[in-house]
Amino acid sequence: MSGLFEVPWSDYRPDLIDALGRTVSYTIVSFAGAVLLGLAVALLRLSRAWPARALAAVYTEVFKNVPLLAIIFLTYFGLASAGIRLDVFTAGCLSLIVFYAAYLSEIFRSAISGVHAGQTEAGRPWGWAGRASSATSCCRRPSGWHCPAPTRCWSTCSSPPRCWSPSPPPS
Repeated sequence: MSGLFEVPWSDYRPDLIDALGRTVSYTIVSFAGAVLLGLAVALLRLSRAWPARALAAVYTEVFKNVPLLAIIFLTYFGLASAGIRLDVFTAGCLSLIVFYAAYLSEIFRSAISGVHAGQTEAGRPWGWAGRASSATSCCRRPSGWHCPAPTRCWSTCSSPPRCWSPSPPPS
C-alpha cells in the first residue's frame, strides 16, 4: 500500500525547476509592468484634465471587473484573430499587467490622496514640491517604514528600497 503513494520526484525535477523559473520570470516582469502602468493610471486619475481622469476611471473599472481568465483568452486568442500574434510569455505578461495595474492604480491613487496636507507642507523646506513631496513623505513615518498594500502581492519584500530613503532633516 505504501508503494501506491510514493512519487518518483527525481523524474519530475527538471520540469519542476523549469516551471519555477517560468513562474518567477512571469512574476517579475508582470509585477514591474503592473507597477509602472498602475502608477501612470493613478496619476491620470489625479490629473486636473477631466478626459484623462475619465479615461483612467474607465480603464480601472473595466479591468477590475473583467475576470483574469477572460483577459488571458482575449489577449492570446482575440489579438491573434485580429492579426496580432503574441508568444505565450508576452501574452501572459500583458494579461497580468493590464489586470493587476487596475488594482494597483487604486492603491497608488488612494496612497497619494491620503497624504495629509501637513506632510506635503513639511516637505517643501527640504526642496520637495507638490506631488514629489507627497510621495516621499508617505514612505517614511516617525514609527518606521510603511509599505503600501502592493507589498502584500510581493511578499518577498523584506526591507524598503534604498531609493525611498528621505534626506536627513536640515540642522
